[in-house]
Amino acid sequence: MVISTIGGCMDHRDIEAYKKAMELIIAVYGVSSRFPVDERDGLLRQIRSSVTEIATNLAYGATMVDHGEFAHYVALAEGKVGETECGLAIARGLHYVDDEANATLASIIEDVRSSIRTLRVQLRRKSSRYSMF
Repeated sequence: MVISTIGGCMDHRDIEAYKKAMELIIAVYGVSSRFPVDERDGLLRQIRSSVTEIATNLAYGATMVDHGEFAHYVALAEGKVGETECGLAIARGLHYVDDEANATLASIIEDVRSSIRTLRVQLRRKSSRYSMF
């Protein structure tokens, strides 16, 4: 992935991790729409919030001119991946998520996690390049 910039900031729509996060959001919303009604204010809200924050942290971080600040938001996004994964594991344990959906979500989560790690490495390289001056 080549880091593109607009006015010194990255365009989040060009970031692979953001694209993968959006794919995960759509999948999670689809699966979670079948959760029991009594989970609307509990687990459902928690999972949807955490999965949405993956993309929003990446989008917000991309507005940062400083690569170190951006890396901070990338780290927050990665934490939200774990939070989402935990919530989905709870949902799976409660039998709200079937085997097929679980496998699909696990695959997308791994793609998101991998693309976030790649982005973090790229930002670290860019940040260290600038700190040499």
